[in-house]
Amino acid sequence: MDVAPLGRKQSSLVEVAVEIIRDRILDLTLEPGRQISEKMLMEEYGLSRTPSREALNRLAAEGLVDIHSNVGAFVHSLEVSEINQLFEAYHVVERLIGHFCDFSHPGLVEDVRRAQENQREAIRNRDYINISYWHYRHRLRIAETGANTYVYDFCKRIHHQVRRLACFIYRTESADPSFPERQVARQAELHDELLEAIRAADRDRLLAALAHHADIFEARAAAAMTKRRHPAFTLS
Repeated sequence: MDVAPLGRKQSSLVEVAVEIIRDRILDLTLEPGRQISEKMLMEEYGLSRTPSREALNRLAAEGLVDIHSNVGAFVHSLEVSEINQLFEAYHVVERLIGHFCDFSHPGLVEDVRRAQENQREAIRNRDYINISYWHYRHRLRIAETGANTYVYDFCKRIHHQVRRLACFIYRTESADPSFPERQVARQAELHDELLEAIRAADRDRLLAALAHHADIFEARAAAAMTKRRHPAFTLS
């Protein structure tokens, strides 16, 4: 398994295309169900044909794009039944990364701490895509330590889907003027809970922290979907 350094670097045109398209799907700029044409990608994002095609294939493997023969590529939509399944999978993957975590993995505590700090800074800046990105990064950093490729790949796939919900939640919650301060304080508490469990190499405590975080996230998602209807997340 290869986990990139804690930064957002691209080393090829395909990777650039993947990140641009993925971010626009996750922050809901490319709305669920929308067709993604090569012409649109060229005109709106300056992406050429070959990297775009490969990027769409990779994003289809992540579950963010649906490709239909002779029809084209479309942003994957999430109906209420699929959202329920996503949360079931989310709880499972959080338990898996806690179960397989190798607390002695070099640099684990510092890497998780830095990713958490970056996430809180993104919250202060109302930078929704990077809020979701840094949460994803510190979860993958924990998953990496288990040296189980299947768990790691499962974690990546589920957390990419969760990132789209996270952007929706943060956009909804940020309507409250007190959002940054309130959310930074809440995240600091949750981050400390997780980090202390890792520092103590306490697996039961880590599993409890991960389950607690997943419960809170699911409750926030339900509240946001009730408050703000969006075609990505159909309640009826």
